[in-house]
Amino acid sequence: MSNFHSERPTSSRGIVEDDGKLVRAEGTANHVTRSKNYEILRRAFREYYFNHGNSIECPKELRQREFGFRHFASEREPPRMIRHLTFASEGEILATAIREVPCDIYCSNAYYRFPSYPMKEKELLGADLIFDIDAKDLNLSCRNSHSYLICENCLQAIKNRQGLDRCQLCNSQNLVVESIPCNKCFDGTKNEVRRLLTVLIDDFGIDERSIHTYFSGNEGFHLYVVDPNFLNLDAQGRSDISGYLLGKGLIPETIGVYRRIGIENKKSTRTIHGTEHIFDDVLPGRDFHIMAPKSDEKRDEQMNYSIKLPKSGLKYGWQMRLSKRLGIKDSSEKRLINIVQQKGGYYSFKIELEKIGKELGINIDPQVTMDVHRVFRMPGTLNSKSGLAKTKCSDLESFNPLYEACLLGDSETKVKANAPIKFTLKDQEFQVDEKIALLPAYAAIYLVCKRLATAI
Repeated sequence: MSNFHSERPTSSRGIVEDDGKLVRAEGTANHVTRSKNYEILRRAFREYYFNHGNSIECPKELRQREFGFRHFASEREPPRMIRHLTFASEGEILATAIREVPCDIYCSNAYYRFPSYPMKEKELLGADLIFDIDAKDLNLSCRNSHSYLICENCLQAIKNRQGLDRCQLCNSQNLVVESIPCNKCFDGTKNEVRRLLTVLIDDFGIDERSIHTYFSGNEGFHLYVVDPNFLNLDAQGRSDISGYLLGKGLIPETIGVYRRIGIENKKSTRTIHGTEHIFDDVLPGRDFHIMAPKSDEKRDEQMNYSIKLPKSGLKYGWQMRLSKRLGIKDSSEKRLINIVQQKGGYYSFKIELEKIGKELGINIDPQVTMDVHRVFRMPGTLNSKSGLAKTKCSDLESFNPLYEACLLGDSETKVKANAPIKFTLKDQEFQVDEKIALLPAYAAIYLVCKRLATAI
């Protein structure tokens, strides 16, 4: 483990926000800090694009894509986002990146006839299907141990503590959370990626070769489905797929539990978030009708359903996942009857399935998937939230984000940490206190991007 110490500086603090904006601090020192942060970040990012320009992965049908640049905040200008850009070649993108040095470079998942036109005039031709999995959405137990609360008023940074709602230094309630992901975070996100891949391949029949996995450059992963069968799917269709993956909208009929009223002689076709489940005609089975005494309303509710297990069994999709969770098999009608009775009947069982769906569902961000006009960070470009690169994962199991995506140089760089911090990059452990420290450039930029240090 490396330790870095020096004397405390006397200047005010400054921290870079998520979007590249430098948080204001009182006094003239803030302008100096803002300028230094701007200079150190631009220098590091320009050097990256000069040395690693071949890492940028351009999308197919380049001329039909919309691009966007987000620019660093400077002493004189706030951060700004520019969209509706077009490029004719990979070389043109790289030359622009080296010349203008944006903090983030984005590309649409959509294909447009006129990508540089205003949104309503672009003429959508289709869009790749993209999923986003992020550590912050997984409720991991390790989260608090490596998260920090940063006061946007005085820039105080302290370890995250539950219940703390105001800055202990200036009493401001304007606090934001910043996290340094650990190995457990990446293990959790990788596991979620594996689950997503399994469902996309097994339930939706997508060829594994059509799915491309990328580390986002911060705390998560993006999965691109490049398949013509999904290219023209509208926002509602993408929302339906998201709902299926999240386990939303599950109904008892999914595994053969029906409301008793009117079920005889009724052909039932159910659609759960875009995936058809036909229970009566295509998947016939034995029908168990259970009637309750009318005098007992509670018992009537418990018993007012029927069971008809699918003829093909419970081997696929949510039928398989639910049957495993409930411990039932293809011939377990009696066990399923007992489970439904114990839960309190059809509607109570439906509530139980909703809970199971939430538990077994895959934690994707549905808004990302359904938005066909979103722009995504380009593979091979740097993430301004970390200074790490968005990197393709050829082997998810062995991929180490904090090593393989850490591509900045190692020249000595002076920064001041705003709180005692431990972190690991490129297999090297760092321990930095609230003093000026000399760090390798990749480590210094990481802390500045995370808003946990300022340039000196």
